[in-house]
Amino acid sequence: MRLSSVAAVLACALALCDLPARAAEATVTYEFDIPQQPLDTALRAFAEQTGLQVARFDDAADGGVTVGPIHGKYTLK
Repeated sequence: MRLSSVAAVLACALALCDLPARAAEATVTYEFDIPQQPLDTALRAFAEQTGLQVARFDDAADGGVTVGPIHGKYTLK
């Protein structure tokens, strides 16, 4: 996957996390330092770095997809 695909995956994950409990935190900035790695471990790193829960329901990329790197600051909006 290319960096743009990784950014799209993470952007979708952030968009899905816009829960009522987080509404007041809409301006929270997350700083990512996720090196290139398999998707499963990248999603774990994303969850650890944001404190958000991430669920993946598709086994189509079962360990065979490498994503990243992604570095920088991002917000929920």
